[in-house]
Amino acid sequence: MIVSCGEALVDFVPARDALGRPAFVPLPGGSPFNVAIAAARLGARVAFSGAVSNDLFGTLLDDALARSGVGRELVERVGDPTPLAFVALADGEATYAFFDRGATYRRTGRIALPPETSIVHAGSLALAVEPAGESLATFVLAERGRRLLSLDPNIRPSFVDDEPRYRARLERLVAGCDIVKVSASDLEWLAPGASFESLAAAWLARGAGLVAITLGGEGVRAYRRVGVRERRAPAVRVIDTVGAGDTFCAAFLAALDRDGVGGRAALEAYDDDRLDRALDDATFAAALVCTRAGADSPTAAELAAYRAANPLAARAAHRDRVDDGSEPETADAEDDRARPRRAEEIDPADRGDDRRDGIAPHSIGRAAAARAPDDERGDLRERADEDAACRERRDDRIEREAGR
Repeated sequence: MIVSCGEALVDFVPARDALGRPAFVPLPGGSPFNVAIAAARLGARVAFSGAVSNDLFGTLLDDALARSGVGRELVERVGDPTPLAFVALADGEATYAFFDRGATYRRTGRIALPPETSIVHAGSLALAVEPAGESLATFVLAERGRRLLSLDPNIRPSFVDDEPRYRARLERLVAGCDIVKVSASDLEWLAPGASFESLAAAWLARGAGLVAITLGGEGVRAYRRVGVRERRAPAVRVIDTVGAGDTFCAAFLAALDRDGVGGRAALEAYDDDRLDRALDDATFAAALVCTRAGADSPTAAELAAYRAANPLAARAAHRDRVDDGSEPETADAEDDRARPRRAEEIDPADRGDDRRDGIAPHSIGRAAAARAPDDERGDLRERADEDAACRERRDDRIEREAGR
């Protein structure tokens, strides 16, 4: 059983009403919430641990958990308002206005685990704020050695209450968790300019068992002490990337749960073939959610059908580098024809926003900041500038790493 711990919120995505007028549609969201929903849709037994408001948006979130078969016994219903994220699209660029004052993500869910829990996952905004951050980190780390621990910080710098304290908390979690999943954007904030390899090696030395770095359309690299596996993502026509990273995490954990990996020893004994299949599940599920509006994750049947319809991409090339310094495997010609095209190879009309993986529905765009009330505009503009700088550094970094 998987327990996903953290925040739940509501995304308002742009749409048109029956008369063709601009409108917004409220959709359930929040990184750990999305992980719980996506893993349940893939057939895993899952519970969500987090605070959910008693307001009407909280009812929307609670109903979404129930429809997907997610256990709600660890949900804490509270009187605080639900965090809201309003999404705008302009020239293919998604911008967000986030309203979170006094919201539920500063609280944790019920701090208890069912005895059958084998995997505990934690993230994202809840780790960056007080008092939830410290409570959640302490709770997760107390399970070290008893369950498989998974971390996705999904960093949003503008929402960090106390940066030194937050960085120290993440260091503790990286050292204590078995699986650490991060995006290139996360790494750009954590260690600007550092190579993926050096950072992954440092985290493994500190105690992590597997470090998965997601690279958007380039796929994923999964580092272990015995080497690194690289899996390519299938090329898709992107509608938006909301929930892609969360779906990756959910599909990977669901595969581990299905294979009986419920602790560090089982993770270390997990052979490369099974790890590749789990990573492929994750990259394909994330790609599939990008072809839909919002964090609409696939079911197990939809994922199986999608993989069956893309047999060449399912055999995506991988690299297997070990400590003896041997060279990576080279894909054969047939696999190379199936590889997804890099951004510079794709016609701009087909690109959509596929290079923005890692921009979760909590980023703030400059356009949204300009429309904010006067008393919030300065803070939102600062968030927008910070997020935009992170995106630019991340894209540059992915291109540098891809050229290595």
